[in-house]
Amino acid sequence: MLTAPTGRCTVAYVAPVNIDFQEDFMPPVPARRSLILAAVCLAAFAINLDTTIVNVALPSLARELGATTRDLQWIVDGYNLAFAALVLAAGSLGDRFGRRPALLVGLTGFAMASAAGALCQSPGSLIAARVVMGAFAD
Repeated sequence: MLTAPTGRCTVAYVAPVNIDFQEDFMPPVPARRSLILAAVCLAAFAINLDTTIVNVALPSLARELGATTRDLQWIVDGYNLAFAALVLAAGSLGDRFGRRPALLVGLTGFAMASAAGALCQSPGSLIAARVVMGAFAD
């Protein structure tokens, strides 16, 4: 880089550099980034798998818990409602306190609420557990 004074300011001139990249050139990805991506994908997979399991289990939930159609709708939608309502707030908390702690708190709370949901004996308690799961899934 060459600098030359011109009156009151200094002008910098950067000579163009001829870099010849191949079309298929991809910079190497560090192993740490790959592990982070795998952890985030696994967390998203676990949350989506839970939603699939609940949808498949709806007939059994209606039989074993005596859940009405309204209860079954709340079991599914309570999760989605809490998730949608808190996604922006969870993103702000992740920005403020760090993404890794936010992910760990979310996964821990989701796992604990999921375990509590597995032990529920009434539709109302399962709905409450699903709402808590949706809050932590953000």
